[in-house]
Amino acid sequence: MGKKLTLIMLILLLSCSLMSYGQELKPIKLLKPQIDGGRPLMQVLNERKSTRQFSAEELPLQVLSNLLWAAFGINRPESGKRTAPSAVNWQDIDIYVAMAKGLYVYDAKNHVLDPVLAEDIRAMTGGQAFVGKVPVNLVYVSDFSKIKRGADEQKEFYSAAHTGFISQNVYLYCASEGLATVVRGLVDKAALAEAMHLRSDQKVRLAQSVGYPAVSPSPEKTEKTIVDEWASVKAPLPPELKPVKIDPKVTALLILDIQNQNCNSERRPRCVASAAEIQKLLAKAREKGMAVIYSLTSRASAADIRKEVAPIEGEPVVKSGANKFFGTDLEKILKERGITSVIITGTSAHGAVLNTATGAAMRGFKVIVPVDGMSASDAYAEQYTAWHLVNGPGSRRSTTLTKISLLEF
Repeated sequence: MGKKLTLIMLILLLSCSLMSYGQELKPIKLLKPQIDGGRPLMQVLNERKSTRQFSAEELPLQVLSNLLWAAFGINRPESGKRTAPSAVNWQDIDIYVAMAKGLYVYDAKNHVLDPVLAEDIRAMTGGQAFVGKVPVNLVYVSDFSKIKRGADEQKEFYSAAHTGFISQNVYLYCASEGLATVVRGLVDKAALAEAMHLRSDQKVRLAQSVGYPAVSPSPEKTEKTIVDEWASVKAPLPPELKPVKIDPKVTALLILDIQNQNCNSERRPRCVASAAEIQKLLAKAREKGMAVIYSLTSRASAADIRKEVAPIEGEPVVKSGANKFFGTDLEKILKERGITSVIITGTSAHGAVLNTATGAAMRGFKVIVPVDGMSASDAYAEQYTAWHLVNGPGSRRSTTLTKISLLEF
């Protein structure tokens, strides 16, 4: 009897928890758009611009309603056609709205914001620091299932054009209403799509931030900035380096951008020293049958990798910018091999190492960073990277700092 009562109580608690979660985010009924206002078109075009400084002030519901209708609302109810052109009237672009209270998707037919996710994912909608605080980030997603013909290349073309039309509508509305906006392509699309729970045939195109422009403080009220305090800031205590037990079957060694062009005694002597340590780790990894994956900067080739850590046949090489997941098959390569943990080494510490480690953590991989296997042109960049990896919100829960000598196979 006691066990049955306990089970019933657990079920009731779980049901209450699920009910309260479902109540966290409700549809937002938008207000009827105000279509009789606004400023003359030529003035609006003259003042249309991109702005990257925003106030944290929330947009009123009426402004948000007008904004979404201007972007891609229905302006011909009899046909369902909308304020931006769409080839064959496919209407493949969905506008997702990321706000502090959660993520919504715009239902133009009913002029409603439907809830998608009760989480604040604004910071994931772009690589710039300001996106996490802007009151509204619009994410343009193309639903390829609505584009009924053509190869993927054609679908990419049409969806890009459609996104451009919509984002320009937003620009013009913002210029008319004194709002600030900027369209952004620097988005980790794979990570964002995963966070938004998109299907494989839904493609993130661009993001666009919208808010009130930031108000410059009066000179007499200006407070000290970090630049003014620079010399007095004390470095935090060093992070703890921990021993790590490696399972070679599910762990991959990543060697990032160790190239002759940037890893030499003239330009980056600290990299030359770390390459010697990475060479020891590489030998051990190959001995244990671990996966080894390399990266290069965009203009380099495999022949540019320093000879002491050069790849052998069968070891993949990807090419990208700071985040080696961006625009490459790195995630696919890791998952096809059953990899769940990555050891990240390379240069530059504050570029490839930091961004790739964060990208790996955000994709669910356990991240191991030997501090003697990463390098930069100066010690401060390495120090900052070590601090950020164990304190940054994107990496801290999944990252372990260690030394090569503390890795146990």
